[in-house]
Amino acid sequence: MKNIRNELFYILLSVASCAITYAATEVRWDEADKYYGQTVTVTGKIVAAHNSGKACFLNFHQNWKKYFTAVIFTSDFYKFPANPEEYYLNREVKITGLVKEYQGKPEIILKDRFQIEITDPNLPPRNTLKEEKPKGVIFDQTTSTALTEQPKQVRGKMDFSDLTPSAANPNSPPHYSIKPPDGFVLDPVTDPNLPSPNEKLRYTVLDLEAQMQVLQNEVATLTNTVVALEARLSQLEKWAISTASKAQNAPRRLSQPTIEPEAVIESQIDGEFEGWEGETIFKLTNGQIWQQASYDYMYHYAYMPEVIIYTTSGGYKMKVEDVEETIEVVRIR
Repeated sequence: MKNIRNELFYILLSVASCAITYAATEVRWDEADKYYGQTVTVTGKIVAAHNSGKACFLNFHQNWKKYFTAVIFTSDFYKFPANPEEYYLNREVKITGLVKEYQGKPEIILKDRFQIEITDPNLPPRNTLKEEKPKGVIFDQTTSTALTEQPKQVRGKMDFSDLTPSAANPNSPPHYSIKPPDGFVLDPVTDPNLPSPNEKLRYTVLDLEAQMQVLQNEVATLTNTVVALEARLSQLEKWAISTASKAQNAPRRLSQPTIEPEAVIESQIDGEFEGWEGETIFKLTNGQIWQQASYDYMYHYAYMPEVIIYTTSGGYKMKVEDVEETIEVVRIR
């Protein structure tokens, strides 16, 4: 048992190591139902979307009750673009994650923006922060002062505290910065619509944790199976010891009656067959009754198996269906 658990442990470590370099298989959205319990990349176009306030549903077919859906729960909204039901609608995308079955259809729960990638080559990304000017605000290029009302919020809070020409170049145009939601730090040299390395790492860790949980459940199931097999083996050992003890203390076999059976008899055991253990009696469906004539024990369960009884130079032997061994028998009726 200890060796088996050690082997399972090393198998688990090997699988976890492989998962670090795992590249998800790409599948079409209408094939996702073939990959339940697997981490894959689903490709296709989002043709319908709905935000209930508690969750956002990105659908790849108008019949959302039957076909694949990606789900973003409200607790994770802050990780995605504002109004994701509008942002991703009519976009070609790739969605990576664990395929689960919910109410008879496949779905992937999106926990991070890294899990969804827009692949449509003909459409620019929406609501991008890169080179984006605040809408509704006009600046005086010499005084850097806003000439109209306060700017509208665009994926975060606008910060105009730094709207001044640089000290090194007084004639430089004013610039602005955008404060992201709490907990996020945007790298000014990268596209904020793309996942940061930290986000990629966090999603990788979450994915590995999910795979590790599946493996741990499988190991627990195998462990329970091994324990059950060990208990069954112990029962069989006790049965064998008990049978051998009974055989040693068994009385002498009854004398063979003067009945001359046919050379070959084909019939069936009448009822259950559980092998033989010393002086086992076998009742056949043809009405004959035979008894074990040689000391031996063997366990095999079957219901009404076929038997063949044939004569040999030393007496009669019985062959039972699906049992390799034969046993010497005598007819008692």
